[in-house]
Amino acid sequence: MLSRDKKKEQIQKKKKRVLWKFSSPFYDVDLDEKSGDESLVIEKKDGEDWFSIFNLYKEKIFSLKLNSRGKKSRLFRVSLRKMSPYVKVLILYYYKGFTDYINFEGSGQFYFITWENNNLKTLSGYPGPPFWLESEKRNGFYFRRHYKLSLFDFDGDGQKEILVKHGPISKIYFYRKKGKWLHY
Repeated sequence: MLSRDKKKEQIQKKKKRVLWKFSSPFYDVDLDEKSGDESLVIEKKDGEDWFSIFNLYKEKIFSLKLNSRGKKSRLFRVSLRKMSPYVKVLILYYYKGFTDYINFEGSGQFYFITWENNNLKTLSGYPGPPFWLESEKRNGFYFRRHYKLSLFDFDGDGQKEILVKHGPISKIYFYRKKGKWLHY
């Protein structure tokens, strides 16, 4: 009982069957500036939220799990931006859902999906900062913090950074090669 069979656990994880699945329609967009559009799809699988990218032949080439927090979670906006001539980013605006067990609380989070040199084999996902929070306490006090996102080249290296402001808090996200990020 104290020693676990790791091979058996790995096989069970690989064989995980999806019992309930819903997918959005294909949203076509040209990500790599080549002939044919790629497709963006939002999926719900057994209560988990996923964001997937399909190639022009409708084969899945990238998938990222979005971490929900409660009821009615959803991806509500996607923005395609150029950070430099060589790096592009899809910014996902994700509402993580809400809980209302004792107090109501809902929040949102950014996700950054990057690729380099129009090569979709370099797709990489990064969970960005929380950007929105709303809560209501039992005494009726309601609180909502807004956000602002912008891209600007802060260090003058020719590549834009992502500035996220929510309330009095500001964070700057610097993209480093191969899907790596730094933030301050």
